[in-house]
Amino acid sequence: MINVPTPDILPYDIAKTFLVDYKAKFNAMPASIWSLMNVDGLRVILHVMEQTKSEDTKVIAEEMHKLKDFPGITGPVTFREDGERTGGGYMTYEVQADKSYKIVYQ
Repeated sequence: MINVPTPDILPYDIAKTFLVDYKAKFNAMPASIWSLMNVDGLRVILHVMEQTKSEDTKVIAEEMHKLKDFPGITGPVTFREDGERTGGGYMTYEVQADKSYKIVYQ
């Protein structure tokens, strides 16, 4: 099965820390990966603003295109020339006999 990962199986250290903190604060896990992708987008924008000391959207966009492997909660963040994020948010799972999922490709 090919699908986006659920937040609880993200393999990145930053994701694990974020999810522990999130659960401690809200007593629940994020409902889906999409909210975490939004968090990553905002973290990238804030990072670039801090690095450039600018709020100019053109400066921010230019610097975002130069960003390589920013440590995102949903994985390393890099952008293509057209502004789309590289790499897939998709994983390949193998459904086990006990109905759990084994990640076979990410």
